[in-house]
Amino acid sequence: MTISFIIIGKNISFTINRCIDSVIKIISESNINNYEIIYIDSNSSDDSIKKAFVYKKIKIYKILKHPNAAIARNLGFNKSKGDILFFIDGDMEIISDTFKELYSLQNGLKYPFISGDWIDYKYSNNIIIEKKKYYNLTEDEYQFTTGGLFLINRSLWSKIGGMRTLFRRSQDLDLGLRLSKIGVPLLRVKEPLSIHHTIDYIDTNRYFNDLLNGNFLYQGLLYKYNIFNTYIYSKFIFKELTFFSLLLIGSFNLFSINPKLFFVYPIILFLKFLYKKESFNNLPGHIMRFIIHDINLFISLFFFWPRNSKEVIYEKVK
Repeated sequence: MTISFIIIGKNISFTINRCIDSVIKIISESNINNYEIIYIDSNSSDDSIKKAFVYKKIKIYKILKHPNAAIARNLGFNKSKGDILFFIDGDMEIISDTFKELYSLQNGLKYPFISGDWIDYKYSNNIIIEKKKYYNLTEDEYQFTTGGLFLINRSLWSKIGGMRTLFRRSQDLDLGLRLSKIGVPLLRVKEPLSIHHTIDYIDTNRYFNDLLNGNFLYQGLLYKYNIFNTYIYSKFIFKELTFFSLLLIGSFNLFSINPKLFFVYPIILFLKFLYKKESFNNLPGHIMRFIIHDINLFISLFFFWPRNSKEVIYEKVK
């Protein structure tokens, strides 16, 4: 039984060595003989590839045009030979003790599609500003929210056809939803499987970069492509209450304008803010992000139909 460690990343010079070192540690501590390490680079402009190149037993491929995480993982699968695939974002360090609970040489994977919690190390100007468990689970649970860290049997990945490459964002959620639909939701164990070195999604520079690049449009695309998947409805309806209220207000006013209805939306926005338990010092910024989210969701649901990426242009580096 062979396990393929498939690392993907773009401009991860800061973390690529930590990631690969943690994989090598796992291989050594678990006495894994049949393995391969593959790094798929999404056209980095820094020295990520140079840092990965120094490791002896590693295969490196570089996607040259229009890369995204779905394309990178699919390419990693196509270049791999493992019976078990361990997909890892290159900004993560794997925790070996948890890995040993998920995989053994004798039995393979504990469950065919499995992951763990992770600890976010959030940075600002290369300084850690927060350490926090992402899911903070008290017990193992089944989910369709996948993330950039999971192990899966090769046969299951092949059965589902890998990731849909038109998703530049939310491709992991789409995969989890489709696997849940065929009866194999993700098993997420409560123990952390990795340390995740990251910048907060609401960091000003990161947020506006995502906004300008259209990355927020993919949430609506996720809903459209999984409209007949019942697993999405609890998340969709609960998470998007402000959007639904705005949509209903607009629909009612098409027939008879009632200005009083427009007061419902800001009230629900404020209730959403209270639910998230954020500091009141962040109230204006969070309210503005909620509004931007609803606008992007409207655009993506009704007007956003990206083309699928058919041809993958890449080169073998090592």
